[in-house]
Amino acid sequence: MRTCLLLIAVAHALAAQAIFSPYSDRHGLEAPVEQFVLSDEPFDVVLRNLAALARPNSVIGFEPAVGRGEDRRLGIAREVKNGTVGGVLALMIAADDRYIYSEPRPGVIRVQPKVENPELATILNLPIADARIDVNDWPENVIMHIAGFLPELGRYLQSREREWSRKTGRPLPGSAGSILSGNVPPPELSVALRDTTVRGVLDAMAAYTLEHGSKTLVDNPLVPPTGWRIDFKPDPEAFTGLGGYVSWSRFP
Repeated sequence: MRTCLLLIAVAHALAAQAIFSPYSDRHGLEAPVEQFVLSDEPFDVVLRNLAALARPNSVIGFEPAVGRGEDRRLGIAREVKNGTVGGVLALMIAADDRYIYSEPRPGVIRVQPKVENPELATILNLPIADARIDVNDWPENVIMHIAGFLPELGRYLQSREREWSRKTGRPLPGSAGSILSGNVPPPELSVALRDTTVRGVLDAMAAYTLEHGSKTLVDNPLVPPTGWRIDFKPDPEAFTGLGGYVSWSRFP
């Protein structure tokens, strides 16, 4: 018990210090992990710590499991030394087999449930014929408001809202999205894809930030390596018509 408590304390200390792995020519699942503590915390907490540690060599797109067991803890306490991101993920999924992982693009790791929420699966697999994102903005802003950059996704979500309004006879509420800003000018982001999906666009955005994360753009700050996360909060009365609310955010 004393050993477990010590390992958990070390895990919290590592997270608090925001330690990063040194830059390596090995990316994605093969990216090196010099030291990482698997602690008895919920899967998403441990994964967030791993994603923070893995930069600038890997970024993660994460779709948490929805439903029973969301807050289930890993139930292990183990220190990994001189391993890889893929090796750590394998240990995590051995402890919580609700998830699978893959590397759809070099350096971009996707972690998702074996059994996806049907609404999230429909949204993430929605076909996108021509995606073009050319903005001066922070990656998290683009991720948070991805429907505004993908007309097919925007139309789909609006159609579900209108269907809910028609069936319930209730008006749709107004919406106000927050935009992160500051005194530092945002970087240039440029992603172009054809015949892809919403998930594919998010992965491409993550890949762009990883590629440019160690390069200085002319008159622009560094593009921070940024993964993505999609969450679903069930609510049968949600005006979205999806049976809940969908939110997008950067990860970690």
